[in-house]
Amino acid sequence: MMGNEEAVRRFKSGACVLVLDFPAETDFGIDVRSWTVGPKFKGLKMVPPGIHLLYWDAGHGMTQVLHTFIDKKTRACMHV
Repeated sequence: MMGNEEAVRRFKSGACVLVLDFPAETDFGIDVRSWTVGPKFKGLKMVPPGIHLLYWDAGHGMTQVLHTFIDKKTRACMHV
């Protein structure tokens, strides 16, 4: 479990990844974590700066992959 101080630090230095209109019951992951998302899923928050691997189930046994870099100063995402 994350402590309050760590959560505040991650909120201030991390980024949000918006994933709007994502189908429920679909697999979604970042780095080494993955979830089967529900109907209220809108994305991730408190993502630390650095290079990350986003991936999701594209249907028919296929997986889509997106490499992204989150800038520490602006908290903006750049896709590679």
